[in-house]
Amino acid sequence: MTRYSRAVSSGLLAICLAVLLRPAACQADETDQIAISYVEPESEELRPAYLEIRNREVLEQLRTFLSPLRLPRRLSLQAKQCGSDSKDYQPGGPVIICYEEVRRIAEVLPVENEILLGPGATTGENRGRLRKDDLIVAPIVMITLQKAALAIFDILDVPVWGNAEEAANRLAGYLMTQFGDQVAWKALMGSAWYLAQTTSSGVGTDFYYVRDPEAHQFYGILCMAYASDPKSFGFLVRNLDIPGTRVEKCTEDFVRVQQAFDATILPHVDQLLLQKVRAMPWLPDIKRK
Repeated sequence: MTRYSRAVSSGLLAICLAVLLRPAACQADETDQIAISYVEPESEELRPAYLEIRNREVLEQLRTFLSPLRLPRRLSLQAKQCGSDSKDYQPGGPVIICYEEVRRIAEVLPVENEILLGPGATTGENRGRLRKDDLIVAPIVMITLQKAALAIFDILDVPVWGNAEEAANRLAGYLMTQFGDQVAWKALMGSAWYLAQTTSSGVGTDFYYVRDPEAHQFYGILCMAYASDPKSFGFLVRNLDIPGTRVEKCTEDFVRVQQAFDATILPHVDQLLLQKVRAMPWLPDIKRK
């Protein structure tokens, strides 16, 4: 049996994207359950990635917004040079965000400050616009949610049957649907755009069995987006971004993740503190240090 879970605190980690989209210091009850650190990279090539994530205060905000969780032991969040594109979470270890991951995101960014998603190949329908800042933030949020979820469910000792990484991907997609409407759209579509640049994804008859892990993740995010709000994300079906044969299964997956969250994670959340965290304002600018 693999240690993991199907769900994480939707309101709790939803705040993460709000903070990262408009990053600055927040005020909240501190918790000694969560330790953070930024390790300066040895490679000068990774220094821009280090500054990007540090100046956005990603770990500080995660520490604040994870505070409604009541954990039996400390969780460590660490940003560092990994020597590889990613560092998998290891049970009992820290959540590690690699500067190489941040660099990889920067490498696929468009030249333009804003991009148009579309037009769709089937309907010619435009999907909307994303700013370059959204295209930086959304993948960082996606990666962070995946790794934080694995760590939290390891700490809470919640078992999961099946592939933990796939469950983490579904969970991250579900969590992003729990943000406010506009933020959720940016998070989901920004993450999907990034994955589309880095995978061999393509339209198929049943993407549930796509072998490329990132392509599987790409389709999973689209699936969660549509199931969470068929009206706002209906273009994903009309343009065949999600094959028609898969639409019903998307809804089933979404409901399963939602039910698992309610059953396994919600009992470990301080509801009063969560309300306080949710009430925090978004502040406008990135700190420059």
